[in-house]
Amino acid sequence: MKSEDLLYALGEVDSAAVIRAGEKLAGKSSRPVRLKAVRVLLVAAALLFALGGIGWGVYQSILSARVPEEGEALVYHDIMYDHDDQAKPIEFQFRQAALVIHVNCDEGSRLCLFKLPEAGGRRNLLSILNTSVPYEGAHVRKFPNIPLKRKEALEQAGMSLLEAGSYGNYWFLHDEEDYNIPALSVELMNACELYGTDLILGWEGGEAEVIQQREDEKSLEMEVFYRYRLETRYLFRYDREMQYLLVICGDAEQYEFSDLEQIADTLELRQTDLVVSYDESEIADYRTIQERDMWIDMVEHH
Repeated sequence: MKSEDLLYALGEVDSAAVIRAGEKLAGKSSRPVRLKAVRVLLVAAALLFALGGIGWGVYQSILSARVPEEGEALVYHDIMYDHDDQAKPIEFQFRQAALVIHVNCDEGSRLCLFKLPEAGGRRNLLSILNTSVPYEGAHVRKFPNIPLKRKEALEQAGMSLLEAGSYGNYWFLHDEEDYNIPALSVELMNACELYGTDLILGWEGGEAEVIQQREDEKSLEMEVFYRYRLETRYLFRYDREMQYLLVICGDAEQYEFSDLEQIADTLELRQTDLVVSYDESEIADYRTIQERDMWIDMVEHH
């Protein structure tokens, strides 16, 4: 699909087409890749200092990213459920993570979603509300965690069933040449998902390079090039007022950063009236960012 066709699809959505997608992806890499230090453009930093006295430190205090030192242990916490559905705290250590991203935001905000294109896979609001609680020894998280029955949640959000099926927070488009791997994906994370949480890109390894960072009165933006078995471009855009983070991931051979920016600009975003806060019972203080490489592992293990 060409970028202009994609933009047309984003703008012309058949709201009756509702497809449930966005499975939990997991797997192990075949070989590690040595980490390299991130290179941030000095020109971009100079521009940030020049923006009306808004300096680099202020920018980083809201949206920050760093490459861990080689061999550095990143320690995070989570819970696992045994076969009796008993929660057990566990500790994770990542020693190959390529990039750590953190957003300083409020612990809650009005739920934001975007209108889902007709083609491709998606996670709509209905599927979020229908996500299971722990079952058969597994722990299925709801992103975001909305602790309400579907009817009450939709009433507070001010959305009909049709709208809830047409709006969501995750969408992906398969590669035309390799259908098993997505060429493009868009994910929207709300404040309740970002609060107190580190986002890990390349938890099994890889090389991340911050290409550019910029900001204006409305948003903060960061471009990242990620290399592992696949080469991928990421656009991270944080909206100051609505406190959501867009993560747009594109195949580096098919999409330039300018294409990802156009997609972000074209998305039809909606802020609902449903206020969702950080779940205090959620002890996980990290979250992995969706990687195209993980789809390779999923195919190999099936």
